[in-house]
Amino acid sequence: MILFITMVKLQNYINLFFRYLYMNNIKKLYDDIYSKLDSFYIMYEGLEKEILYRLSKIQKDKNPSLFEAYFSFLKRNNANYAHYAKNESIKKGVNLILYKIINSFEDYERKYYEFKDYVQTRNLENYQINTVRRLLIKIDAKNREISKIVMTNYNLEYNDYYQSLQDLKNLINQVKYYISIVEHKVFNAEHFSREIDYSKLSKLDFLDLKMGDIILYEEDPKKSNSFVTKQISLFIKTKITHSAVFYKKENDKFIIFQARGADRKKSYLAPFKVRPDYKYLVLRLRHTLNVEQKKQLEINILENINKKFSLIKIYGAGFNIILENLYKKWFWFLEEGRNPVKTSNIYCSEVIGKIYGGLGYNISNKIDISSLSPVDIFNSPELKIVGYIEERKK
Repeated sequence: MILFITMVKLQNYINLFFRYLYMNNIKKLYDDIYSKLDSFYIMYEGLEKEILYRLSKIQKDKNPSLFEAYFSFLKRNNANYAHYAKNESIKKGVNLILYKIINSFEDYERKYYEFKDYVQTRNLENYQINTVRRLLIKIDAKNREISKIVMTNYNLEYNDYYQSLQDLKNLINQVKYYISIVEHKVFNAEHFSREIDYSKLSKLDFLDLKMGDIILYEEDPKKSNSFVTKQISLFIKTKITHSAVFYKKENDKFIIFQARGADRKKSYLAPFKVRPDYKYLVLRLRHTLNVEQKKQLEINILENINKKFSLIKIYGAGFNIILENLYKKWFWFLEEGRNPVKTSNIYCSEVIGKIYGGLGYNISNKIDISSLSPVDIFNSPELKIVGYIEERKK
């Protein structure tokens, strides 16, 4: 009996170990893809300028064919041959640079196919498999478009170059977005949680907050006077019912950005106030924001002030959760649904997803950002839990 119990415990430890390796492996593959894409774009942007500069040195009006150059050389007319040799030398240099760009793109593709193969071996719900398969098809199509830009850039002129650079940037951003959704879905298939174990977290002070930190509100719905809060908790099956973003410290006040329907029915900046029976979980991006990203984050926050709050959109997101439960049992051949409510008005977690999306970070595992809930943010692999804040004892 003792031996049996020991074997069961050992098996559990082994399963936990492989689960740990699994979760960290998908993160590593994901980070590697991002790194390869960024390196490729930087290389393209820099080396293409060098290619254009070199091509501008080709004397197109004096560009003889190989036969003309050789015939001129036999006639001791070295000018044509010299022009030919110079132009061929320039083209050779251009080809060497082009090879570096192509090689950088192929480095990314190798890492992407490794990621793709890994994803296709994971156990997902059938409707999630359909969604992931469609996203991978989209990524493959975007990769072909990127390859086309790289392979046909030999004859670019300056205007063509700047257009292709913009096209390439847009394609890379789309690829990143699709890959992030795939990674989030695969990660959360093993990792998704609705409960918080505060015993493993650090208790924070307001001074520990940094600009851009996401604050998740946990309230016991049984103690809440808000009918909407009770319904949200019922939909997403958790006590995490609201989200906000820390903006900055101003004088002695700690300012947060949030969208709430309980008071102002819009998005706004206001001092962060803690309440009894609440805990406030603090999450932060895994990647440190640089100076430019912080400036853009501030712009994104300010641009979303005074947006109208949409209660009906929350119910639309909740309805989508109900549909997903039906997909698991009865409609496995379908793909992930979208929020049926189409309006420019926003709610708390949706607008936070949009703010970070403007920085190039997808903190959602949703195809449709208007279905993003606070508990989805809690489970985002893009974020790390810093700790929690609760009401100060007097």
